[in-house]
Amino acid sequence: MLDSVGAKTATIVGHSMGGLVVTTFAAKNPDRVDKLVLLGPVKQFAEGGVKALTARAGTVREGGMAAVADAIASAGISALTASTKPLARSAVLASLLATPSEGYALACLAAARGREPVYSAIASPTLIISADEDKTAPKATIDFLAGAIKGAKVVELKETGHWLPVEQYEQVAKEIVAFL
Repeated sequence: MLDSVGAKTATIVGHSMGGLVVTTFAAKNPDRVDKLVLLGPVKQFAEGGVKALTARAGTVREGGMAAVADAIASAGISALTASTKPLARSAVLASLLATPSEGYALACLAAARGREPVYSAIASPTLIISADEDKTAPKATIDFLAGAIKGAKVVELKETGHWLPVEQYEQVAKEIVAFL
């Protein structure tokens, strides 16, 4: 994509599974990444996560996004968001329900099969924005990534779940702008 628009480098941002995608790109192409921003990033899943993602792909293929969207939306947001920001939860739910089922199933399988990049090859300044109630990208994952990516800066958002770009969009934007 960078080549198609004539760009030599870019700042790249990834949320959730996108975090694994952009860290892989940054590790393989360190000269193409100016800065790296990770929002609730995941890393290679352990066996339990692989099984859960594979099962979720099957559920979505059988029952469509409606079979999983409510549970994902509810589990992925913080208690504060659930009780005080009904539009945020609705936005997450609408986003999930608008996702093509087969595309989502394939994304689950890709995440399940994702492998760790060589994090030490990442040369760009890196910002990791995490959330204290994020079950998908828990503190152990954030601590691992912060230690594996040289010089990574971590900002933790309080009373926030995995959908931090929706739950705390103003704070996320503020942190990214300050980093850039």
